[in-house]
Amino acid sequence: PPPSSLSTDARESRAILEDLRRSGLVREGVKSGAHLHVDARDLIRRGGDATALINAINMHERFEPLLRNLFNPVRGSGLFNKDRAESTTNRFARSLALDHPELLRELNRLPEGQRTKANIEAIFQRHTAAEMRAHGINELSASSWKQMWKYRSLNLINILNINEALPARKGTIEFRMMDL
Repeated sequence: PPPSSLSTDARESRAILEDLRRSGLVREGVKSGAHLHVDARDLIRRGGDATALINAINMHERFEPLLRNLFNPVRGSGLFNKDRAESTTNRFARSLALDHPELLRELNRLPEGQRTKANIEAIFQRHTAAEMRAHGINELSASSWKQMWKYRSLNLINILNINEALPARKGTIEFRMMDL
């Protein structure tokens, strides 16, 4: 519908959420969630300039806390089970700002003309050890490497080559906030 016809009535939103809950389309449990993939190939220009990708990362990280409060994503369909202790554990959608604030500062310090995909990937590679610690990745277990940089509120491994176990092929960025 056109934007002018969209309702801003909170009662209508609550009714929609209640209908969705009753429908059975949404189930509780670990690894339940929603992932939104967006084509991000145009965020990297032909000459390699990736300023738009850095801007998208910054925008997401700046608004992520606000969106998290708005959507209130918690384990076990948190809108309906807020009393469960495990509901507040964020397993699969951590913000970069939470674990890697210095990485974000490094991205922002890149001068114009050096905001390339290769330089962004190099910054992520410098923070690989910290990422491994944040997710409890075993250096000796190749299968656990698939977790590296994937379980982020904004997953960039489909556009950046920052995870050897999962090469970037899709050209997308993935919003995982609703996957806890």
